[in-house]
Amino acid sequence: MNAQFTCFDNLTNQALQIYNNLASRKWLKIFLSILSGRSYHLPSLDKVTGHQSVQSSYYEGAHTIDIRQIVGSENRSEDFDDGFTPLKRESRDRWVSITRAFLQGYSLPPVEVIQIDNEYYVRDGHHRISVAKTLSQRFIDAEIISMQRKAIL
Repeated sequence: MNAQFTCFDNLTNQALQIYNNLASRKWLKIFLSILSGRSYHLPSLDKVTGHQSVQSSYYEGAHTIDIRQIVGSENRSEDFDDGFTPLKRESRDRWVSITRAFLQGYSLPPVEVIQIDNEYYVRDGHHRISVAKTLSQRFIDAEIISMQRKAIL
């Protein structure tokens, strides 16, 4: 029993160390974005679609997608930067828990994304995407809802 507990502690410490390294780099990125006048937040789906209404949407199913095509968020753009680094301290425990599960090799549920053109916006799974990006995962399983915008005439 002690061996399991020690292993658990080592994984937790490793996950915390990864999170702390990520958090320390976050401040430099925020500082540089302020100097450049560019936003560091994730693009919001609402801002991308603007005043255009959705012509149609449909469930495309579960697919493996390239994580580099995930560019924004449906409703949490203020909680993560444009590289999916958590911006709020309250995210730490959830992030560490997901990292620990990832390091243990657990299969995590697919994220939920909205596809517009060739880009994806996260509906659910921001922390899983953040961990996957941080640990250099190239692909992620996702449930996809495809949306088509009305053409502007």
